[in-house]
Amino acid sequence: MDVRKYIPAVLDNLIWALLAIVIILFSFLAPSYLSPLNFLNILFAAAVLGLIVIGEAFVLITGNMDLSVESTVAMCALLGAWLTVHPGPPDNGLGIEMNPFLAIAILLAFGVFVGWVNGFLITRMKMNNFVVTLAMLIALRGLMHLLPAGNTVYNTTMPYNFLGQATIGPIPLPVITLIVAFVAAYIVLKYTPFGRSLYAIGGNREAARASGINPERRIRQVYLIAAILAALAGWMLGARITAVPPNLADGMVLM
Repeated sequence: MDVRKYIPAVLDNLIWALLAIVIILFSFLAPSYLSPLNFLNILFAAAVLGLIVIGEAFVLITGNMDLSVESTVAMCALLGAWLTVHPGPPDNGLGIEMNPFLAIAILLAFGVFVGWVNGFLITRMKMNNFVVTLAMLIALRGLMHLLPAGNTVYNTTMPYNFLGQATIGPIPLPVITLIVAFVAAYIVLKYTPFGRSLYAIGGNREAARASGINPERRIRQVYLIAAILAALAGWMLGARITAVPPNLADGMVLM
C-alpha cells in the first residue's frame, strides 16, 4: 500500500492531532482542565485573537500579509471609547459623549477605511504589501498616542460594552461571536466560488487571472475582511477590559 497518498491529508489535519495531544496532556496535569467552565474561559480569552486570525487567514491564502491588524484593533478600540466618554481624567475622552451605537458604527467604518487604504495601495499603486501594512501599523500606533495625548481611555458605558461582557445563557457573547465567525469563514473558504478563487490566487496569480478571476479585486476584498474583523475585535477587546492604553494589542499580530 502506497502511504504517500495520505501524506497531504495528514499534513492538512496535523493541527487537530496536535490540539488533541495538548488537551490530553493538560487533562492529566490539571484534572479540572476538561471542565466546561475552563473551556469557556479559554475561548473567551481567545475570542479577540481568533477574530484577528480569521481575517489574517483570508489575506495569507492569497499570498499576501497584513501587519496592520494589531494597530487596527487598538485604534478601533480607542476610537469607540474616546468618542463616548467624558473629557479629561479619569476617562480621558474627546468630550462629545457620542451615542454608543453611533460610536460603534464609526469604529467599524474606520476599520473599513483602513482595509480599503491597504488594498488600494497594494493593488492599484502596486506597492509591496509588507511595506504598506507595516507603515499602516506604525501610523495607527502613532495616532493612538496622539488622540488621547498618551493617556489611557476608560469606558464603562453600556450598551457599548455589551459585546465584551454580555452572555447568552452561560456562554459569553465573545465566544458565540468567534464561533459564528469561524463557521462562516469555513463555509466561505471551502464551499463558495469566492473562497476557491482566493486559493487559486495564492497558488498562481496569473493562472487565476487567465481563468477569469480578478486577483486585484479579490485582494482588496480580503484586506477589507481582515480590517473589519480587526475592528470588531478591537470593539470586543475594549468593551471587555473597559480601558484602552496606547500600547493595547501591541505584538498581537505575532502571537
